[in-house]
Amino acid sequence: MNLRSVFGATALCFLVTAAVGAQQADTTKKTVKFTGDVGLVNASGNSSVTTVNADERIDWAAGAWGVTEGFSVVYGRNDTATNASTWHGLLRGDRSLGSRLSVYALVNYDRNTFAGFDRRFEEGVGLGIQALRAARDSIGAEVGFSYTEQHSTTGVEDDFPAGRVAGTYTHTFSKTAFFRQGVEVLPDLKVAKNLRVNTETSLVASLSANIALKFSYVVHFDNLPEPGFKKSDRLLTSGVQVTF
Repeated sequence: MNLRSVFGATALCFLVTAAVGAQQADTTKKTVKFTGDVGLVNASGNSSVTTVNADERIDWAAGAWGVTEGFSVVYGRNDTATNASTWHGLLRGDRSLGSRLSVYALVNYDRNTFAGFDRRFEEGVGLGIQALRAARDSIGAEVGFSYTEQHSTTGVEDDFPAGRVAGTYTHTFSKTAFFRQGVEVLPDLKVAKNLRVNTETSLVASLSANIALKFSYVVHFDNLPEPGFKKSDRLLTSGVQVTF
C-alpha cells in the first residue's frame, strides 16, 4: 500500500468514525452551527465587472466529537472574460482528548486555474492543542502530516507527502465582535523548495444576533509555483455574514 492510500484511508476512517461518534454521543450536548458569508460587486456603464465571494461552513459537535464541512468561492468576470476563479472545499473530523488536546483528520479540495492548477486534494491527520484560553484571547496550534495530489492546467501530476503546522489567534472585543489571525505552513517532505503558506486575517462585527459584517484578507504563497505563475495570490473580501 502506497503512502497516498495510507493517508487517504486513515483520514476517511477517522471522518466516518467522527460522524458516527457524533451521532451516538449524548444528544443533550449536540450542537449544529451554520455560518454563511456573501459579498457582491457589480459595475456597468463605462466599466463592466462582476465579482462575487461566498462561503459556507457547518460545524456539528456532539460530546468529544466534531465534524466540519466548508465551501468557498471567489469568482470575477468583466465584459470579455473570467478574471478570477478560486474554489475551496473542506471536510474535517475532530476528537477531543481532554481540555486542551485533540486529534483531527481532514480532506481539502482546491481549484485555481489562475494559479496554474485545476485541482488539488489534500488528505491529512494530526494533533491539535489549545495553547491559550483567556477571557478575550485564545491561541490554538496544530501539527500533522498530509498527502497532496495536484493536477496542473497543463496536465502535469505532482503527488507528494507534506507536513502541516498551523496556528490561530483570536481576540474578542465584545460578544459580537472579534479579530482572528490564522497561519498554515505546508512543507513538501520530498522537495524542500516546495513550501506553501496560507494566512487569513479577519475582522467580524455583528449587526444583530445573527447578522454581521466580515472583512477578510487572505494570502496564498507557493514558493515553487507552476511555471509562468506568480508565487502569491492575495484576496481582500468584505460582505455580510449570517450565523444560526
